Amino acid sequence: MAHSTFAETDFPDDDMFEDPEVEAVLAEFDGDPRRAIRALLDDIAALAADEPAETFLKVVTPAPLAGWRAE
Repeated sequence: MAHSTFAETDFPDDDMFEDPEVEAVLAEFDGDPRRAIRALLDDIAALAADEPAETFLKVVTPAPLAGWRAE
């Protein structure tokens, strides 16, 4: 089965993908998408390192259903 990627897709109008926030990030890195992506990944990694791991590992147990009993 052939695998299609976003880059291979033929879009009729490239203007539909304009986003001011994306344009601002690209401008910050002189239009270099690889530098912009690397900086964003570094930011995400820094944010993840700031957050205690146990926050992401909490398990929430729902209350038993009414009328339910353990056998």
